[in-house]
Amino acid sequence: MRSFILNSVVSTLLFILIVNLPIYSQTFTIFPKFFRVGPNPSYIAVGDLNGDNIPDIVTADRGVMRNPREERPANDELSILLSQGNLDYIKLHPTLKTDFAPYAVTIANMDVQKWLDIVVVNFMAKKNQDIQIFNNLRDENIFTVTSIKIPDENLKYAQVLDGDESPIFTVPGLTSLVVRDINKDGLNDVITTGWACNTIFIYLGDLKDGLKLQSTINIEGGPRAVAIADFDRDNIIDLGVTLFNKDEIALIKGNKDLTFENIKRIKTKGEFPNKIVIFDINQDGKLDMVIGFRKSGSPIEIIYNSGDPFAFQTSKILELEEILNTPEVEITDFTVADFNSDGFPDVACLDKST
Repeated sequence: MRSFILNSVVSTLLFILIVNLPIYSQTFTIFPKFFRVGPNPSYIAVGDLNGDNIPDIVTADRGVMRNPREERPANDELSILLSQGNLDYIKLHPTLKTDFAPYAVTIANMDVQKWLDIVVVNFMAKKNQDIQIFNNLRDENIFTVTSIKIPDENLKYAQVLDGDESPIFTVPGLTSLVVRDINKDGLNDVITTGWACNTIFIYLGDLKDGLKLQSTINIEGGPRAVAIADFDRDNIIDLGVTLFNKDEIALIKGNKDLTFENIKRIKTKGEFPNKIVIFDINQDGKLDMVIGFRKSGSPIEIIYNSGDPFAFQTSKILELEEILNTPEVEITDFTVADFNSDGFPDVACLDKST
């Protein structure tokens, strides 16, 4: 597997000038270096793990998923790429061990200590470790782990069955997460999608247990990925959720009492949306949506915010096969950050095809 970085183009001396047309046209170019991670990486996260003010990279190395009844139905590790500056990275050894099929990972402070921690959700949690928090004890150069099991007694399986009418996957089947202090108590909370059971879970941070379940949101269509934003600028978080089975984005409004209500759905241009990042891509002060798709050869879609609450109209397609000059691109995940400190957002992608 390989990872690569698309640099946002800002200079005619080095790349191609960005032309801010009314539809906010923007150009990206490939950074000519690749970094090896574990098998079948499904998710990529960026954050400063060692305090040098340069973003490091963590990937969830899911591996090939097999029958959940097997002893080892998938891979079980995270890769950590520590930045050496100037877009160069070294891989940390040994890798961090997770439950099976780590599907999504993020970097955030979960214990109010100095260093950022790592949070991962596992799709095939045979050890009942649906959510894991790797607390970063940087001074001791180790990570300690806290594991959380999601109660599954009342969760209904909502995906495909095998020939014997038995579920192919397990519940809850977690596929994404976001971390934010949603109740403003000083502790980070977790929102995660249960694709296999059409459920979104809201967990509140807890210093003793790591996380405690606050509430759930039932949503049809296979919620695959979730992102947080304040679309209506009321200082309360809202959600953008990819509906994998419907080729749609659900926009969900948050309320002060930590309840949520569905506002609208937006049809995507690609099939099987499985990733969403909310970021001001064109630097106009409005939050845009960047959408990735599961289907091989699919582009990345940028949906621009028109300015009104929950209003998105114009979109731009990044044809990665053209950028990379290969027909074999299969992006499993991407993230957006300013990797080269030029003030413009860049896109780092995981390509499954090599």
